[in-house]
Amino acid sequence: MLRWLPLFLLLPVLVARAEVRAQRLAAAGVAEFAAAYQVWDGARFGAENPRVRYLLSACQFHTAENPPAQLEALTSLLAAEKLFVSEARRPAGPLDPRWGHPTCLTFIGRTYELLGERIKAADYFRQALAQQPTDHLAKEGLARVTERK
Repeated sequence: MLRWLPLFLLLPVLVARAEVRAQRLAAAGVAEFAAAYQVWDGARFGAENPRVRYLLSACQFHTAENPPAQLEALTSLLAAEKLFVSEARRPAGPLDPRWGHPTCLTFIGRTYELLGERIKAADYFRQALAQQPTDHLAKEGLARVTERK
C-alpha cells in the first residue's frame, strides 16, 4: 500500500499543472481550447470520479493526526460515498471500473470510530459488509465498536 501512496499524493499536483496550462492557453487568446482542455483534464483526473475522491480521502484519513483533520477526512469520504451512490444509478460500460465503494464505507466507519461515534461506525461497517462480506477491516471494526465495555 505504501508504494502507491506517492502516486496518489501527486494527483493534486497534476490537476494544478493542468489548470496552469489552461490559464496559459486562455492568456494567449485561445479560450475555447483552454476550456476544452480543463474539461478534458478534469474528466481524466476525476474531479467527480468516486475512486479518485475515495483514494485522496483515504490519504487524508491516514495522515489525520487530530479530530479536526479526521473530520475533514470524514467530509471527503462522505463526498466520495455520494459519488459512488450516484455512479451506481448509472449503467456501467464494459470497461468502466466499479471498485472501491465497500472500502470507502469501511474508511467512513473507521473515521467515525476514531471520532467516538460507535453507532454510526457500526452502521457503515455493516453497509461495507453487505457489499463485500469478506472485508476483514470492516469485520474487525464492527467487532470493536459493538463489543460491550
